[in-house]
Amino acid sequence: MNRQDFLTRLAAALASLTDGEVHKILVYYDEIISDRMEDGMTEQEAVESFGSVSALAQRILAETPLAQRVAAKAQTKNKGVLILLLAVTSPVWLPLLLAVGGVLLGLLGALFGIAVSLVAVFVSFAVASVACFIAGMARFATLGVASGLFAMGAGLILAALTVFGWFLMVGGVRALRAAARALYRRAALLFRRKEAVL
Repeated sequence: MNRQDFLTRLAAALASLTDGEVHKILVYYDEIISDRMEDGMTEQEAVESFGSVSALAQRILAETPLAQRVAAKAQTKNKGVLILLLAVTSPVWLPLLLAVGGVLLGLLGALFGIAVSLVAVFVSFAVASVACFIAGMARFATLGVASGLFAMGAGLILAALTVFGWFLMVGGVRALRAAARALYRRAALLFRRKEAVL
C-alpha cells in the first residue's frame, strides 16, 4: 500500500471525527511517513510500519475524547437538518432573496443614471457656451454689436454654468461612487451573515 492509499483509507476510517480533526491527523501521519523515508525506509515500509489501517484508526478513536466524537456526530446531523430546513423553506426565502437582489440592482442602476445625467449636464453647458461664443462673433458681423454682445454674454453665463457643472459632476460622481460602494458592502455583509448562519 502506498502513502496515498493509506491516507485515503485512514480518512475513511476516521469519518466519525470532524473534518478539521481528520485533516490534522492525516497531516501528522503524512509527516511521519516523510520522516521515515528520509531515514532510509521505502514508502511501502514506512506505511506498513503503522500496522493495519483499521487497528490504527481504532487506536486514534480510542485516544480521541468522547465529547469530541459526539460533537462531530451532532454537527453532521445538524448540517442535514439545516439543509432539509433550507429546502423546505426555499419557496419563502428564495423569492425574498431575489427581490432584495432586484432592489439592489435597481438602486445601482439609478445611481448610474444620475451619474450619466450629471455628465450630460456638464457636456451640454460646455457645448452651448462654445456655440454661443461662435454665434456671438457671427452676429457681430451680420446683426450688429448689440446682438453679438447678447450672444457672447449668454456664452459667458453658460461658461460659468459649465465650471459649476464641472464641480457638480466631479463631486456628484464621487458621492455616487461612495454610495455604490457602501451599498455593495452592506449587501455583501448581509450575504456573509446569511452564509455564516448556514
